[in-house]
Amino acid sequence: MANIDILSSLITNKQVEQEVLFAELQVDSFDHTVLQQFPPISNIIINIVILKGTLQIVIDNIRHKCTPSNNNIVNIKPVNTITQMTPGNDFKGHIIILPKSFMDRADHGVKPIPFRDVLSMRFQHTITIPKAGIEILADYFRLIVENSQTNESPLNRSIFEHAVLLYHLKVAQMIFAEMEKQQKKRLISRSSLLCNQFTQLLTQHIEEEHEVLFYADKLNITPHYLTKITHKYIGFAANKVIANELITQASLLLRNPDYTLQQIADRLHFCDQSSFGKFFKKHTGKTPATYRADTNIPIE
Repeated sequence: MANIDILSSLITNKQVEQEVLFAELQVDSFDHTVLQQFPPISNIIINIVILKGTLQIVIDNIRHKCTPSNNNIVNIKPVNTITQMTPGNDFKGHIIILPKSFMDRADHGVKPIPFRDVLSMRFQHTITIPKAGIEILADYFRLIVENSQTNESPLNRSIFEHAVLLYHLKVAQMIFAEMEKQQKKRLISRSSLLCNQFTQLLTQHIEEEHEVLFYADKLNITPHYLTKITHKYIGFAANKVIANELITQASLLLRNPDYTLQQIADRLHFCDQSSFGKFFKKHTGKTPATYRADTNIPIE
């Protein structure tokens, strides 16, 4: 069963539109049989706002107690894993669940949150924001509800997509603001600083440099130590982080009809179009041509 289906079975009063699940929550909104048999869930985006009572949630083996005054926003990224969720008897809030496929479609290939910032958000499972911020998100949630269950015209679909994207980006903005505050209060460890420098180098050199050794040399550390750092702060080996970013760049270029497949292979410094195709299919399950066709981009 897919993660979105598991969560759909968990929440009884949800609405689902364009793969997006959203609902106002209280304790009787949950199927408690599913709660008691909660399987690990990852590779999905979840935002929960706590308006009343308590919610206990375990993310990446860390237990969080969430209330309206502490940890009142839960933000789960695709790299996080939830293993438990327990609402208190007086719990109230709302939830929005976004599969990655929706985000890939809704942002039209434009990545408003830089890759290095997405990685840095991984361990920021919860934040506490003022009441005014909660009210803003409540307004944005109402906007999503008001623009759901409309007819399937391209205009109405686009309005709904933008309402969801607005909510998601507002949460990200609030998290970044909170992270900046926290960063001023503590010293950055050498390993976390190296991880941040690695993601910056990756953004600069991903098109031409695909090997762990290049980035390790730039940081004056061994490839083994770089992989140890990325496992700690990102959750993946360094070569997997590089491959993920390379796939992201390739996907963006494939969405641009001005580039032929050969031009994309050349720009990303693959030795030939065949090597590019094998790499892309290995990591996405699709050939570049199939991916381009699925996104309605003309194939040269």
